[in-house]
Amino acid sequence: MELIRKATVEDGRDIASRIRQADRREALAYTGVPPSILLPYAAKEPNTLVGLGPTGRPEVIFGVDPVPGTPMGMIWLMATKELEEDKVLQMTFLRSCKTQLNRFLEEYPVLGNYLDERNKLHLKWVRWLGFSILKRIPNWGVEGRPFLQIVITRKD
Repeated sequence: MELIRKATVEDGRDIASRIRQADRREALAYTGVPPSILLPYAAKEPNTLVGLGPTGRPEVIFGVDPVPGTPMGMIWLMATKELEEDKVLQMTFLRSCKTQLNRFLEEYPVLGNYLDERNKLHLKWVRWLGFSILKRIPNWGVEGRPFLQIVITRKD
């Protein structure tokens, strides 16, 4: 990515209109809410960022949401079809991810979430970042699909 910056509502709408099918499917299976509603809403949160491609257009939106009453943050990501199809863009984004992950871990000593096991690109991303898969949950989310529980902890 050329640049990572705070997301805007417009970024959320743009990415939702070009979202990867696997990310759309995952959002619906987990929450039942389509990305066209989720992403503009999520963009208002302080820890929601976008990665811009070489043209300056947002290609990925990601962030961390606090888990009330715990030191944990829920990390998430959704990307465009363009990012999925462009290997150079993917590698550029991956290089910037580790820096951003460390920033998130400064605020939250534990990051985790659940990902749809059908979403192979997300699985590769979290493994590359060093997340552990705690367990497979056969019946998760509003659709009751198999999801994987992931976690990473700050190295103090």
